[in-house]
Amino acid sequence: MAGSIVVVLMLFSYTLTGRSAQKADSYTGMLWQRFTSAFMPIHNQERLHIWQAGWHAIRDHPWWGIGARNRAEVMPGYREAITKRSGYHYITGLKSNLHNNYLEIWLSGGIFALLSYLSIWVLLLKQNWSVLRETRNWTFHPCLLLGGTAGILGFLVAGIFENNFLDGEVQVAVLLILAICLYCQTQLKKKDGIRTGR
Repeated sequence: MAGSIVVVLMLFSYTLTGRSAQKADSYTGMLWQRFTSAFMPIHNQERLHIWQAGWHAIRDHPWWGIGARNRAEVMPGYREAITKRSGYHYITGLKSNLHNNYLEIWLSGGIFALLSYLSIWVLLLKQNWSVLRETRNWTFHPCLLLGGTAGILGFLVAGIFENNFLDGEVQVAVLLILAICLYCQTQLKKKDGIRTGR
């Protein structure tokens, strides 16, 4: 079903922009190439080395992290050690973020910050699932809640490969989706008498 939706959306976008079938094939080829490159280590060396340096820093500061604004002072030493050991030279510079929400939060705030961050999303998704499972009348609010849940899941998966939560525009959008999910939960509990927490 999801694949069908993606294909329909792609075809619709080609129709709106007036792309020919030939351009559509080249665009699909680009998307496929980008998707498959995610699983090829040669295309992800930078990210893998950044994660490795971040992991070494986390091992040295697991409980309280290094602090939110201390990356510029702390991380160059870890990245230089990776460069000496592997011979890899960073493209992004020695001070860039870890390209992973979870590692970045753990590095900056420690394990308790990471657990707090994860608990927000686990509790929201659990609550959304509980409400959606009890829903019998699929009208506006349940569909909006389902869409919000899918958006949050997409954000969480993307956070494995990019530090997107600390981007202001992404953070605003995600917090807005979170608020919409909570609003929909409240409306469904009132309207349909749905009880959660079981």
